[in-house]
Amino acid sequence: MEHDTRPLIKDLYVQMKLYQLKPMTVVDYQREVFIYEYGNVRVTFDSCIKTSFRNNDLLNPDLAMVETTPNVVVLEVKFDEYLPDIIKQLLQVINRQKGGYSKYQYSRMFG
Repeated sequence: MEHDTRPLIKDLYVQMKLYQLKPMTVVDYQREVFIYEYGNVRVTFDSCIKTSFRNNDLLNPDLAMVETTPNVVVLEVKFDEYLPDIIKQLLQVINRQKGGYSKYQYSRMFG
């Protein structure tokens, strides 16, 4: 389902001008989303994580971006009440590293 983000972007622009707000960095990535309705599970894979590298022109469609961590795919699992066994089994992936990862933190390291 497509969502029209134009009103949100316009509101963001007004707020930024009104309160002189500026982002510290811009983070961009590709996201694949999978939803499993039982347990309301949402699994996302984020890859091609990029940063604006010393340029915070958030609304510039031609903003130059730099890749932060090549070959890294961030897997995130969110669920409401329980994680179904089938999802637990699917998450038993070889060559994975468990832990926290902040796309924003890695992007700021480049700025």
